[in-house]
Amino acid sequence: MGKKKMDLTYITDGRAREATFNLRTEELKQKLYELHVLCDVDTCAVIYNQYDPNPEVWQSTSEVKSVFEKFEMLSEKEKTCRSVNHEEFLHQMIDKARKKRQKLNDQNKEKYMRELMYRVSQWEHGRFEFKQ
Repeated sequence: MGKKKMDLTYITDGRAREATFNLRTEELKQKLYELHVLCDVDTCAVIYNQYDPNPEVWQSTSEVKSVFEKFEMLSEKEKTCRSVNHEEFLHQMIDKARKKRQKLNDQNKEKYMRELMYRVSQWEHGRFEFKQ
């Protein structure tokens, strides 16, 4: 059973906000752990919050340092190979939508031609019924 949908608005009650923060932090850590186990990838998190002046580091400080060191050793091209800015993202989404529209147009055209050919064959056999 899923959770009920929650409005994403600032929680004004301090205790409720802190409880929600703690719960969401634990859920995030659980998801990171699952990602690490299921996909065999390095995961880490550094979480700053208003309730503790020291950041919370997950899994450990040494693991976070190793993940950051691996990232820092990558070239600029490798670091940004999958990054896009808003304009590039929108162009990609527009192109994707155009391709989808073209595919649907082609499918509709094919379906229309099949139906037309079927009606013509029915006409030749004297069983044609005109339907609008």
